[in-house]
Amino acid sequence: MCYTGLVHDRRINGETYVFGNAGGLYMSAMTWWDHKTSSIWSQPVGRALAGELTGTELTLLPMQLTTWENWKNAYPDTLVMINDLEKIDYSPPGFSKDFVIGLDLDEHSKAYYFDDVEAAGILNDQLGDFPVLVWAADADYRVYLRQVGEDVL
Repeated sequence: MCYTGLVHDRRINGETYVFGNAGGLYMSAMTWWDHKTSSIWSQPVGRALAGELTGTELTLLPMQLTTWENWKNAYPDTLVMINDLEKIDYSPPGFSKDFVIGLDLDEHSKAYYFDDVEAAGILNDQLGDFPVLVWAADADYRVYLRQVGEDVL
């Protein structure tokens, strides 16, 4: 199953849309439906697959993958709505449990295994024309472009 850490801007042409789980999978990842047009969306791609908004793409926003403990330490006033349920293991048997950080820049794609990034701490790499830094510490994973203006850091 898909363990994607993506955040999409829900605004389309200045209007904020509400999404729900459509209950299906597309390329092993969850699909959404929007409450306004009932279009079906791909979660990792952020694109409408069917319906009135077919082909429309949501803008990706920066995000941070971390633990709840690290987040709460950094942002102590955070509030979360949670049901009082036992943790449910949704991972089906037979699927890989290896997690990766996936990058897609200007039609160049690459995956970095969490374990490799954790072992290195910092990975400097080149993805197409983009110098990138992949970083891991204390269960936080981040990716940065290593360029400011014309200067590669």
